[in-house]
Amino acid sequence: LVVCVSMVCAMLFFGTAGADDDDIRVSVDVTLRQSTLEENLLEASVILVGRVEAIGDLTHPEVVGMDRASFSLDMEVTISVSRWIKGESPEEIALITAQQDTTIAVYSPPAPRFAVGEELLLLASPWKGGYYVQQGWYTGKYTILGNKIAGSDVRVEEFVHQIQELLAG
Repeated sequence: LVVCVSMVCAMLFFGTAGADDDDIRVSVDVTLRQSTLEENLLEASVILVGRVEAIGDLTHPEVVGMDRASFSLDMEVTISVSRWIKGESPEEIALITAQQDTTIAVYSPPAPRFAVGEELLLLASPWKGGYYVQQGWYTGKYTILGNKIAGSDVRVEEFVHQIQELLAG
């Protein structure tokens, strides 16, 4: 994904319309691979279990409209934290996410969606303006249904234990 975003940025920076022989041309051959859970666990600054309390428009002036050329960072997701697995922070965090991922959608799936009341296990890292960003796209957000990770038979406590073992090395 980083390579694809870099390609989009290069195309936006250098442009393609009206190109002539003096223009810089970029040719890229890319192989994409999904990052692993272990890579995302190590890269994330915080791992938490929490509940989505609210979803709204992003209003902080430092981040509103950032990176609109490649994707839209315009949703604020408020998450109350019930448990820290890695790192620690306030009892509530504000996560920013993409409402609609249009330009890079040909390179990656749309951003994971959140729902008010959703229980989740989340990998994240601090970002500008006191916000957090999700780590690992779909391998960084796990919905909790009852005492299991949605779409699996894995109990939350078992998954947390596996995460703690991976982090311990």
